[in-house]
Amino acid sequence: MNPVSANRERGVDLAKAAAILGVIIIHTCAPGSFPIGSLDWVSAVFWSSITRASVPIFFLCSGVLFLNPQKELPIRKLYFRYILRIAVALFFWAYAYKLYDLLVGGTLSLGALVQAAKEVLLFKHEFHLYFLHIILLFYAMLPIVRCFVLHAGRAELRYALILWFTVGILYPTLRPFWPFSLLSGIPSQWLLNQCYAAMGYGLLGFYLKRYGISLRAGILFAIAGFAFVFGGTIGMSLYTGAFYAGFLEGMTVGPALLAVGEFGIFLHASGHLRGNGAVAISHLSKASFCIYLVHIFVLNLFTHFGMTAHAFLPVFSIPLVSLCNLGISLCGYFVLSKIPVVKRWLI
Repeated sequence: MNPVSANRERGVDLAKAAAILGVIIIHTCAPGSFPIGSLDWVSAVFWSSITRASVPIFFLCSGVLFLNPQKELPIRKLYFRYILRIAVALFFWAYAYKLYDLLVGGTLSLGALVQAAKEVLLFKHEFHLYFLHIILLFYAMLPIVRCFVLHAGRAELRYALILWFTVGILYPTLRPFWPFSLLSGIPSQWLLNQCYAAMGYGLLGFYLKRYGISLRAGILFAIAGFAFVFGGTIGMSLYTGAFYAGFLEGMTVGPALLAVGEFGIFLHASGHLRGNGAVAISHLSKASFCIYLVHIFVLNLFTHFGMTAHAFLPVFSIPLVSLCNLGISLCGYFVLSKIPVVKRWLI
């Protein structure tokens, strides 16, 4: 194996590698499919909770990579190298999933293909592709945020993060509960839409990388975040008698705290990566975009053969099924990455 490039951010590589496994686990868990209060349900909620920061971590990583003022990012390069690639991949894979559904459902026809194309153009895509929808807006806002970062001191960055956390994380968490649920009119619109709140995670990633976070603080944040997500989900679900997913949303307090903690732990742990371990993490990080795009195909295939969280005890089936999915998706990346056009535009 070749040595890992000195230009790579090992902390980001480790975070992305963990995050992509976390995303697969989230999509495997299906906690709402188990009887509320059962041991299987608690196991599914556990795995869903501990990995809930995965998507926010991807945004933290993007902040580290794209908001560094020392790295030039001309608007032309931003649009023609990054945004165009994301858009091409988005529409290609969105149509690929439509075609898969038509084939599996036995409804393939010229009219169905045309209708699928119309739906793709209207952004009616496979559920997990929402991440790419947000990334397009995230990238489009980068020149503005980079300008702010270039001229802001630590105090201004802290103020921006506090404001973001208040209206983009805390308020959306509290909004469904009394007395915030009584608000109407303009105050009810103060919360920051999750598409724009994602930019706050990017700024937070840049801040954590520049100013650091102690390992102790990272562990405490991670414990607090997990307790909030897991405890809140269990408590509210038992209280209402129905599965409550509000605390699992990425733009709420629990996942935000968990993301800070896990990201801080990854930054510290990356310093211990050596040799083949560092190379393996680097490869998995590079493959993470492709894995994100294709893993639902694998998940659907597993479901067809009964290889789901329900296959046996969820506390064990969820991680094992997820690891199998990761392995197959990674093999898919190694195959697809050998095709130049596909590697450049689609993965």
